[in-house]
Amino acid sequence: MLDREFTRDATFSRVLLALLSVAFVCVGAYGQSHDDGGMSAANWHVFIVATNDYPSGVPSLECTLEDAREMRKLFLEHGVPEKNITLLLSSELEGLPYKESSSHNIKSSFTEFCNSLGENSGAFVFFSGHGFVDGNTKQWNYAPKNIRKGAPSTYVPIQEIMDELSESKARFKWVCVDACRNPYKFTDDDLDGETANSVSGLASRDMEARDVVDATQLPQGVVHMFSCRNGQKSWENPDLKHGYFTLSFINAVCGKAPDADQNGDGDLTFNELSEYLKRDVSSKAPQNPEVKFHAGDENEIGNYKIFLDIPVLGVSVKNWQSAEEKFQAANKLLEEGNYDSSFAEIERAIADVQPAYALDASAIVPDDSKRDALFRYQRLKADALVGLATAEVGAARSLSQSGEIQQKLADATNKFTAAEDACKAADKFTAQGESVEQIKERVENGKNKAEAEKLYHRAYDACYPGSGPADYKTAKELIDKAVKLSPEDKNFSILKKYVELRLGQD
Repeated sequence: MLDREFTRDATFSRVLLALLSVAFVCVGAYGQSHDDGGMSAANWHVFIVATNDYPSGVPSLECTLEDAREMRKLFLEHGVPEKNITLLLSSELEGLPYKESSSHNIKSSFTEFCNSLGENSGAFVFFSGHGFVDGNTKQWNYAPKNIRKGAPSTYVPIQEIMDELSESKARFKWVCVDACRNPYKFTDDDLDGETANSVSGLASRDMEARDVVDATQLPQGVVHMFSCRNGQKSWENPDLKHGYFTLSFINAVCGKAPDADQNGDGDLTFNELSEYLKRDVSSKAPQNPEVKFHAGDENEIGNYKIFLDIPVLGVSVKNWQSAEEKFQAANKLLEEGNYDSSFAEIERAIADVQPAYALDASAIVPDDSKRDALFRYQRLKADALVGLATAEVGAARSLSQSGEIQQKLADATNKFTAAEDACKAADKFTAQGESVEQIKERVENGKNKAEAEKLYHRAYDACYPGSGPADYKTAKELIDKAVKLSPEDKNFSILKKYVELRLGQD
């Protein structure tokens, strides 16, 4: 439950529980220089809990606040806005705004945090303090500032944290736990007497609960990094001012551990971070970090670059392949003139890689081929919308009631506007301005045609039996505007000749 490390001067305590969750979506790329939008740094949300002071009978810790400070600094340096960082601490830290790390505050604040996460956000949650596996429930718990022996309502179950995070809308969820996972039957008698758990005291202290194992179930959709395996303790070193696990994590991510980048390409991947944590921590303390990628394609996630590719998480290779298959089907349907089905298919293709479309024009997508794909998807969507809008215009001609005609033309205008939006979206992903401009021209022609149709129907309505010169003059003005907007339309020229004939007769 509670751990301290012996040094030459004293026995020091460290059981750090870090729960780290990052939700990324998306697709896009996270970089230090990116603007808001997509999975930029501005879309990261950080939740940090650190507890060093505990009630009487529970050993205090010395390094948890320093771990929290450095973790907060890490994300600030990578561009995460300060307003996106939530702190829950047992005591003040450099005058920063915080809530007390009580069980109630942790649970309520975490619920609020998860509810605030959007589909294109990233979430990072860090808990630092004592951790233990309850012998009664077999659940791994975080020990908040107000923990009371024999009072489960004051515990913070890791299972609840993991599940709530998993159910959030965050695109990518990353959980890191640096804390003890050793079995401990937390009863009224357990905190009496000796309070310092040394390595030599571990065996006798845990004998009663030696058969208890951590029954916490790790939900899918969450990447987690734990400081130790089930049944182990987690250690801190006051001389280093950090827990071993957290210090290794920060050094690796900040580039202070050159050997973390195993292939020397300058980029730290999840796989490299995982291997470094296991290698470095276990060489310095009796604990073995555990890392699992319970989100999307595990092999693919392991190759993502820390703080660079994370926003691309959420669009796996399978998603890209699925989108391409739908794109090909949509393209064939479009060639056949089946606009409704083509549009529906391309919408499904876009849904497969939806996070990509949250990016701004300067954002990075995984590679050129995927960037080109994003362009093609939106371009095809624009073509399908133009086809649908043109069909609405054609349908208006077959109607006899003015109200129905106007509704059809309004629908057509809306579809042309949507097609124009698709063109703008396509523009974000390509320098092929000519192709985009061709679509824009078709969209503009379509909008002009819809407007010309409205004028045509108004001119036609003015030409009823008994119409006088003033009516035909109005009709001529309307049809002249319609012809100017859509000169190739023969119906407009026919009506124009008829109107001119009537005006000449009169």
